[in-house]
Amino acid sequence: MFRKIIFCILVFYSLSGCGYTSLHSQKDELNFTILNLELNGNFLINNYIEQKLKKYEKIDSERKFELEIKATLNKFSVGKDTRGNTTNLKLVANLDLDINEIKTGNEQIKKTVTFSENITIKKNENNYDQSNYEEILIKNMSELLFKKLVFYLSRS
Repeated sequence: MFRKIIFCILVFYSLSGCGYTSLHSQKDELNFTILNLELNGNFLINNYIEQKLKKYEKIDSERKFELEIKATLNKFSVGKDTRGNTTNLKLVANLDLDINEIKTGNEQIKKTVTFSENITIKKNENNYDQSNYEEILIKNMSELLFKKLVFYLSRS
């Protein structure tokens, strides 16, 4: 027990002293501006992404983007019991992005990118619990898709 405590303390001090910073630190994250945002498709995913992208609309930066986002959410049956009832579901969330980067001198660069997240879950007997669980998973997948989007825009 004593060795585990000493080991944890050593790991903590070695990581805090080596200059470690997270991959998505605040300094690098806010280096672009979103001038125009158009959302189509799934309401839950679009609503979450729109809320998160609002802080990028008010930033004055040299890198400016216009985004058109189409979000889709599909639910597939991937497992059935002997009676033919679904036992396992697969949720697939996709973001199709049309990115228009506006450079100085009215030069524009257009790109198309797709991000995807999926998860396989066991179907619950209670439909109310199942829909709540799916909504939580959709929000989590939306968060992952948002992070991929911001990482792509900040690095491109």
